[in-house]
Amino acid sequence: MVSIAIFVGVIILLCIICKVRGNQEGYHSVDIKNNKNELFSVSYYIKNESILVVQGNGILQETMLYPLISDEKKDKIKTIVIENGITEIGDDCFSGVFGVDNNVRKIVIADSVTRIGKGNFYDFQVLESVDMGDGIKVIDDRAFDTCINLSQVVLPKKLEKIKKYAFSNCVSLTSIDFPTGLHSIGKLAFSRCRGLTKVTLPDSVTTVSDGAFSECENVEEITLSRDLTKWDTLGEQCPALQKVTNNSQREWFVSIEKGNREWFVNEKKVKRIPAGKIGVAHRKQFMISTKVDGGQLEGAMPSEYEYGKLYPIQATVKKKGYYCIGWYAGEEAEDGVWFFNPTASIGRRTSGDLVMHPLMIKYNVENVDDHILKVTLSDKGLPYIQEYYEIRYSENEDMSNAKTKILEGKGNVKLRDLVVGKRYYFEFRWGSLEGNEDGREPESPWMGKRSVVVI
Repeated sequence: MVSIAIFVGVIILLCIICKVRGNQEGYHSVDIKNNKNELFSVSYYIKNESILVVQGNGILQETMLYPLISDEKKDKIKTIVIENGITEIGDDCFSGVFGVDNNVRKIVIADSVTRIGKGNFYDFQVLESVDMGDGIKVIDDRAFDTCINLSQVVLPKKLEKIKKYAFSNCVSLTSIDFPTGLHSIGKLAFSRCRGLTKVTLPDSVTTVSDGAFSECENVEEITLSRDLTKWDTLGEQCPALQKVTNNSQREWFVSIEKGNREWFVNEKKVKRIPAGKIGVAHRKQFMISTKVDGGQLEGAMPSEYEYGKLYPIQATVKKKGYYCIGWYAGEEAEDGVWFFNPTASIGRRTSGDLVMHPLMIKYNVENVDDHILKVTLSDKGLPYIQEYYEIRYSENEDMSNAKTKILEGKGNVKLRDLVVGKRYYFEFRWGSLEGNEDGREPESPWMGKRSVVVI
């Protein structure tokens, strides 16, 4: 009777387990021993097709997950949840499994995790948010490098080290709050985080390595920590920087950006900002002159600009049979600075007096024979030649139901599938021969709308 009771109990338990896991897919369990003969157990399952849940104990390694998750399942995963028990996420664990072409948008990490290993979420381009457990002490090299859509990050309370390139190229990050126990920020850790406007270091930070915030082009204000002892490239390649609050116990040299910026304390020019003082930047002014090269200027071109500020270019040039796709600055276009429409602007890092010339391409739509339109689109003669142009045309002004043609290696195309008496609208864009499945990657929006009635 006892044996029967035990048997029935086991059957009931199995039924309960099956019921609990009824909405879970691909449940896997892996046991691995490390070089100290310690046994790590990891299991994972996919919930509702889109959530990868990882459980277990010890260090999570790439070999525990790969190649058990199929490509088909990986494409559907939008959230990764790492539950309590995992102590570290080993180097390249998730980047090795998912690669750069994935759909992961959210990551949740439990409090038991103390380290995020190197390169784990490198180039997760659709990742938007990371919820980090408070137990994390180290974010290692390139952990979130080039997560270009990552906009929400709350750093763990116990975080001590952010290592090199950890958040480099996270261009959508607009703010970051550093925890009070943070000690060091590694080389280029936040480089090219162009959404940041302000950096405030907690008093615990002692070391900021080379280029940690370089090319953060929109950072306007930096507040230094009380215990800071090292920051070799303070303010370097931060052209918008205009205020540094020095709460540390020593004076600091702040980059003058190749002579384009000077620092003042209480209206007195200084080479270094003293302890306990606030430095304010005075930035150089430069002149702008415009040449229209036989066309007619429309809109206003600024006559001067200040280093470190952004100046949208709203001017264009009209010339029959041509279209202005942008501007270049310099006596020779090959050596100039390029500004392409319609988002052209004089960038924060531009310096020196500018002589602006329009970039004009030949662009015309005309009737050439009965029922035939000829579209000419050529940048021949310009030093900067696009790899291909694409036109689209439609009977509708909003360009709905448009047809397209590629102009690659030639400057015109004849259209014969048109209705006499109808008005057609045209636009164009350019691109490079790489990136997409068909080998073409558009690099501009549609522009240059024109219309012609077919005769």
